Amino acid sequence: MKVKMFCDITGKGAMVNLPMEPRMLLDMQGELLERENLGYILCADVKYYDEDNNEIENIFILNKSLF
Repeated sequence: MKVKMFCDITGKGAMVNLPMEPRMLLDMQGELLERENLGYILCADVKYYDEDNNEIENIFILNKSLF
């Protein structure tokens, strides 16, 4: 499943294919936030959208359900 990740603060976005390892998802989130550790904590700053542009509430639950 393709998911668009977007950070309002940095204006950066990325497309990812789920499922993926949770650690990789956290790393990608941190890159979008341009933060090493805070990016993992402030995940509310990153928005996630499915292929139909519907917002995904919890990317980690969705990712886990796809494994």
